[in-house]
Amino acid sequence: MTRRRLVVLSSAMTLLGLGLLIAVVVAGVLKTQFGRNFVRDYVAELVAPKVKGKLYVGRITGLSFGGATIDSAEIRGPDDSVFVALRRITVRWDPRDLVDKRTLLSLLDIDGLVVHLRKDSTGTWNYKRVFPPGENRKRVSGAERGWGDYIVADSVVLHGATFLLSMPWHPDDSLHGARRDSAIARNLTRTDKAVRRTGSGFERTWRWNNIQVVSGYTRLADPDSVGRLFQITRLEVDEMDPPFKFRNVRGGVRQTGDSLWAEVEHFDLPGTTGRGGGKVWWGSDLPTRYDLRIAGDSVSLADVGWVYPTLPSTGGGSMVLNIRNEKDLSIMDYALSNMDVRTTRSRLKGNMTFGVGGPVLIVKDLAMEAAPMNFDLIRALNGKPFPYDWQGDLTGTVRARGGPVNRFHVDDARVTFADANVPGAVTRGAAHGDLDILFPAFTRFRGFDVNVSQLDLRTLVYLNKNFPRVTGIVSGTATLDSLWFDVRFRNADLTHRDGPGDPTRATGAAESRLARSS
Repeated sequence: MTRRRLVVLSSAMTLLGLGLLIAVVVAGVLKTQFGRNFVRDYVAELVAPKVKGKLYVGRITGLSFGGATIDSAEIRGPDDSVFVALRRITVRWDPRDLVDKRTLLSLLDIDGLVVHLRKDSTGTWNYKRVFPPGENRKRVSGAERGWGDYIVADSVVLHGATFLLSMPWHPDDSLHGARRDSAIARNLTRTDKAVRRTGSGFERTWRWNNIQVVSGYTRLADPDSVGRLFQITRLEVDEMDPPFKFRNVRGGVRQTGDSLWAEVEHFDLPGTTGRGGGKVWWGSDLPTRYDLRIAGDSVSLADVGWVYPTLPSTGGGSMVLNIRNEKDLSIMDYALSNMDVRTTRSRLKGNMTFGVGGPVLIVKDLAMEAAPMNFDLIRALNGKPFPYDWQGDLTGTVRARGGPVNRFHVDDARVTFADANVPGAVTRGAAHGDLDILFPAFTRFRGFDVNVSQLDLRTLVYLNKNFPRVTGIVSGTATLDSLWFDVRFRNADLTHRDGPGDPTRATGAAESRLARSS
């Protein structure tokens, strides 16, 4: 061996030994509290200049070249409000990726994460205040990668996370004076929505609690891809508004700017199984917008009872649910299609839409079949017994453009009623016109045209002891304008048949007052 080769070999061995010695020393220092504190302070000093607010990093344990655990961390905004907080975070990485300025994590395990996104009255998001935008630089192809350009995790696990979204809220612009004050007072005390005062204005908060996530590939930043991507293996979350308890959710979520797209392959609610997807977006000083489609393979009414206070909580079926905003973005449409639901001795099939968020409930776009609809269901929807003890089944179809339930328009209804109180008593008819069904027990007709092919008077005689003791069948047409139990009709052309004799015919207008039972 020549002297030169011996020198080179000796130098290489010396450098290798020195490198190993340094690595051993560094590894030993990292295992000491001094070393962990040094790394914590160094990281905090490195990140702090990028944060306009307050950054806190807790005690570091398990520190090594390939990972670390931090027992707590918190980022607060300039106003001292919490933006991000967590109880513990464990991170695993390959140090060779750090040399290349790539944040590629093999594991990101976070316990007790809280994220609060808030837009203030000026339309500014809190994350933009915490992380003010710097110079808008475009990464040139072939240019050196910088820290933050590439952030990817192969496995993400969240335990007990909470996500909050707060945006400015104000009462409807059409409300003034006492009506506006009443709307504000009502919303501040509601338990189904979180509205509170903030300075001179108001704020509404959506909340997702008890979030448990097991995620595969997760992309927060990649210069060669657009937006953030989350491949969810399993997700559990309790949503407040609308109130859902999602379990066993799997699918993909993509977020770009102020838009979120989701494609959910499977989800469970306590009594419901389905799949779905769609888009949620915000910004532009407008309420959050929704365009979601959910296919319920097996739906429990107990999971959707929040749509209407007196909706039955037993039974279920299958349906497709589309959730979207109306032109008035404060009103949410819940459009049910391909519905086949059984509850309270009834079966309903078809399509209908609930509009929630306005002064009164909106029910519209009905194309329903009752097969049958028992009066048990009607009583349940009413929320209390009717003045008269109606019993029996309604079968038939209803086509209605609908509207607010106090101005409800029926285009065509064809119904047969089989009276269970009086076996054999059957009433058939068709109708169209306007109704006020805000309180079904006090249904009011508003120019409601009725064409009765058969009304068995035994039903009315049984229901009301004050009704004349008349039997037989009434048929004909009339226009109703009144409460159902204090009927006033006009344009009547009615025929009464009772036995083999000649029928009796009456035309014109009249009032038929049925005394209400107590």
